Amino acid sequence: MARRGSKLEGAFLGIVIVIAGIAWIVGKVLDSVRVATPIIIFVVIIAGVVWYKHAQRQKRIQYLLDKYGDEQIVNQILRRHFWQGQTAEQLRDSVGNPITVDTARLRWVAEVSA
Repeated sequence: MARRGSKLEGAFLGIVIVIAGIAWIVGKVLDSVRVATPIIIFVVIIAGVVWYKHAQRQKRIQYLLDKYGDEQIVNQILRRHFWQGQTAEQLRDSVGNPITVDTARLRWVAEVSA
């Protein structure tokens, strides 16, 4: 089943297209002055990636604030800390899902000496 894109991803794609168009136009203009177009395009792409990463981080911060309602907990989670008394969900948000979960149960038999 295909995943639907979020509004942020759609906005990002639109901005990338606009920036790429502007970079292309500026590149064509600067070609007459012999400025390297690939360098300009590279700088624009790097700026777009930095902006996208920042937007994703802000989106995660807002999600965690809405979920937990406590800025101190959110800061701990963003620093990937774990602490005593932390819920399983907070731990997953902090350090990610475990690779495996051991569900084996051991049976202990208590011997009573008489």
